[in-house]
Amino acid sequence: MKHLTNAEIMLMRSAAINAGSEEFWDLAQDVCDFFGVKVSDLKALTRGRDVVCAARALVCRIASDRGYSISQIARFLHRDRSSVLHAIETTVTNDAPVMFKSVRGAV
Repeated sequence: MKHLTNAEIMLMRSAAINAGSEEFWDLAQDVCDFFGVKVSDLKALTRGRDVVCAARALVCRIASDRGYSISQIARFLHRDRSSVLHAIETTVTNDAPVMFKSVRGAV
């Protein structure tokens, strides 16, 4: 059995992380266009209310429609898993589903 070098392991991890990233960022661009924010704002350390709404809509759409895992979404957005779960839970339990339906139909 061949043992992988550290460089090979890192390359495989990088490929796994980037798998599907083009689709993810295409969807992110659509959602950001709808909300009038920049995609780069989604990865920023501090975010305003409009960016938070866009991020929540994106997280819910990616998780429900595309089947990305919570960990994958967290990696794309440079957040931890608990932040992604909180976004999903908050969007589902608050009045945000009304907003989310309009985004889903528009994007």
